Amino acid sequence: MFKKLIYLLCYCLLFVSIPSSFATANQSDRFNIIVSYNVKSDYLRFLDGRDPLSISDFSAPNSSRDVVEIILLQQALHLGGNKKPYRIIESKSSYVTIERLHKGSALLTGTSVWKSMFVVQDDLDFSSPVINDGQFEVGIYTQQTNEKMLTVENLQQLQARSAVSNRIWTVDWLTLQALKINKVWHTDKWLSMVRMVNNKHADFLLSPFQSNADLSLNIDGIKLVTVPNIKVALYGTRHFAVSKKAKGSKLILQQLNDGIMQLQANGIIEKAYRQAGFFNEQVENWQRLN
Repeated sequence: MFKKLIYLLCYCLLFVSIPSSFATANQSDRFNIIVSYNVKSDYLRFLDGRDPLSISDFSAPNSSRDVVEIILLQQALHLGGNKKPYRIIESKSSYVTIERLHKGSALLTGTSVWKSMFVVQDDLDFSSPVINDGQFEVGIYTQQTNEKMLTVENLQQLQARSAVSNRIWTVDWLTLQALKINKVWHTDKWLSMVRMVNNKHADFLLSPFQSNADLSLNIDGIKLVTVPNIKVALYGTRHFAVSKKAKGSKLILQQLNDGIMQLQANGIIEKAYRQAGFFNEQVENWQRLN
């Protein structure tokens, strides 16, 4: 009887160990898509339980350029033939994103980036552009009661004010320098920028236009509004970054580019950006300051 119990116990342990090993193997096959933590929360609210591959209408209160890019990325991978499982992981800052890509612990970014964000590019690839040169226009966002900002009408008046940005966002940072803004503060977290403007520690930040009727930027209970009738262009092309150090990166890049080509041919990328407010008809006739 004792021997039978031993045999039964060994059999049960073997049986239990198989699913655990199988699960580990499946997890090791997954690759990581990295996005900013605040973008992931907006993305999940936008989805509201829906399958991202089923999305054809990109307009919603939580829609934004970053959110629709996560969806476009997944749709492109699917169209390109990707069958591997993946997960979307969070990054607390641009520094973390860059580090994880260089190490290969994240295979690709879930939102588009400027190539110039990466000082070292030897271990990175970049997808075909999803935003072409000259298409990236941003609003000048400020606190709702900052009257000095809300009455700015030209570059000379803007130059007397202060901005907040991130040095790693090289295109944004260099654009503000080229505009000769009086003071540009640095912080590496998006939410910190929003809070600084809301507390009037900085007068404004640059942000893509939003899909709301009033173009307002709503983050963590904070509402910022855009200075009317003026805008800024950020020049360059935007791509998804792919880590060469991650397993299967060459195939993923090929599948991603194939999918991007199909989305562009069908007009889906332009449609998504328009419905998200990034390509915004309301500001087409606003004055570009650069």
